[in-house]
Amino acid sequence: MRLYSIVQKSFRIQLRDYWVLLLTLSASPFFVMIYWLMSTTGNTTYRVLLIDHDQPTQESSIRMADSLIHLMETARYADNKPIIQFQKVVSREESFEILKNRDAEMVLEIPASFTNRIQQCKAHPDSLRPETWMAGDASNPRYSIAAIMAYTYVEEFVKRQTGLKSVVTMNEEFIGNSVKRTEFDVYVPGMLIFSLIMLLFSAAMVFIRDIEDLTIKRLKISRMTAWEYFMGTGISQVVLGTISVILTFLLAKALGFNYSGNLGLAVIIGFLTIIAILGITLILVSFCRNATTVLTFGNFPMFLLMFFSGAMLPLPTQELFNIAGKSVSWNAILPPTHAVNALNKILISGAGFSDIWFEMACLLLLIIAYSWIGIWLFRKKHLRAMSA
Repeated sequence: MRLYSIVQKSFRIQLRDYWVLLLTLSASPFFVMIYWLMSTTGNTTYRVLLIDHDQPTQESSIRMADSLIHLMETARYADNKPIIQFQKVVSREESFEILKNRDAEMVLEIPASFTNRIQQCKAHPDSLRPETWMAGDASNPRYSIAAIMAYTYVEEFVKRQTGLKSVVTMNEEFIGNSVKRTEFDVYVPGMLIFSLIMLLFSAAMVFIRDIEDLTIKRLKISRMTAWEYFMGTGISQVVLGTISVILTFLLAKALGFNYSGNLGLAVIIGFLTIIAILGITLILVSFCRNATTVLTFGNFPMFLLMFFSGAMLPLPTQELFNIAGKSVSWNAILPPTHAVNALNKILISGAGFSDIWFEMACLLLLIIAYSWIGIWLFRKKHLRAMSA
């Protein structure tokens, strides 16, 4: 009965702070929409400047450059969006000016000897190989991808025409149950965890309102234990977190998110993440006396969890050591790091429990650590007279 009362009280406080509630429920869906707009269904068209000097041979009017350009122009993503878009230019000097303004990713030049060398290689495999020239701005992150795309198409075209084999043959295989994904698909698991990180503010406001309104003093007089108080508040946050994740997931699904894997495992990861966030929240409110300090100082742990866990953007990290063959980096002390990794494996690669046991073990250890520290600090700062 006492637990039920504290749950009711927590929900009333949550509804009273409706702006915090609105922020908690809307932040993650808002960013899902932003990422969807940014990724434009996840397929990027690379702008390539084309300098075409190819000349036909004396025996035929056919230019191999025309076939190569047609091959690259007709390459499409699954949604029929072109992979490469050509813009013809006359000289390298003209192309460099365009590249400096980043109005294109790279320049591809087809020399006059292109057709002639392909024909020679057909008849004499030891002849000089066809060549192309490409250039781009190394500081443009899109150049590397565009260059790889262009090189791959040119190499494949030359192999088809001449029958020559490359020194190395690359065979592609997808691991687990993974399939080709859009950029948007890759962002969604992090957004689901971000929706739970936002509970940091909503849970903190429930705790701090009890302190501001002196409700905490009345609770000290009652027979309610500290664990009942924490569990009652935690239940309200589990419900709120569940609603937030469902809203985020449904919006992502409506925008085309394609997932695979066991949703039951994903739910378990989400539940563990909520408990971990509650532990961090207790640490935060232990050093706060009112809502103003929570909203001020709470931004630091929230941004730390958002950006350094990989929830918002993939974060390159350096391995410090490994456990049972699993890499451990400095951001492993942040619970959302393991939650994001686990959800990516489940929803993107279709992984099972045997593939995420390490992330789940790390989450459980961090839950114990943060919860123990948080409860100890909260008792010391605000519940000294309250029995355990």
